[in-house]
Amino acid sequence: MADEALQIHGGYGYTQEYEAERYYRDERINRIFEGTNEINRLLVPVTLLRRAQAPLQEAVARARDALGGGVPPAGGDRAALAGMKTAFLASIGAAADRLGARLKDEQEVLLPLADVAIQILGAESALLRAEKARASGSAKSGLMEAAAKVAVCRAAECAAAAARKAIWMASDGKESAALAEAVSRITQVDGSGLRLARGQLAAATIENERYPL
Repeated sequence: MADEALQIHGGYGYTQEYEAERYYRDERINRIFEGTNEINRLLVPVTLLRRAQAPLQEAVARARDALGGGVPPAGGDRAALAGMKTAFLASIGAAADRLGARLKDEQEVLLPLADVAIQILGAESALLRAEKARASGSAKSGLMEAAAKVAVCRAAECAAAAARKAIWMASDGKESAALAEAVSRITQVDGSGLRLARGQLAAATIENERYPL
């Protein structure tokens, strides 16, 4: 977000006359302060594999059944989130099957798996906040739903790419090609209304002269 703010300001974003410079400078530490992003991302799938072996195996089996039973057409945001979770489970299951104990040392597989998990967390958090705002009758519920739409669409696209990368990094071949194709289908999201949602957020930002949420 800080990077995008600086980009919008152009060269002025580097000058202390504009707050984007301070936001960008202060935000950058977050990617290295408690360990670099890359190291922390490696810990996500490794920790999951170590601490949740039995439940994870059951979830992977259900994900495979879902993929094997055919993939439904693109649905709403909740359906897209479910598809991302299925893609993550299918890809981590495939990687574990093909690499076994070596998976914990395969950074080129672990990093995209972590990226899928991160996108799922962001998308689900946005949806939960929007649902909470709607249930409470918040005046900002419309903006929250617009933000959730934007977040889910972006997350589904990023998660699909990362899951496919994890599959290809774990193993090549026809089986991987079929699984990667299934992941692409299961992560489809209904993008109708995306342009309006982005416009709604942009208009509110301009009106308030700050990000409205």
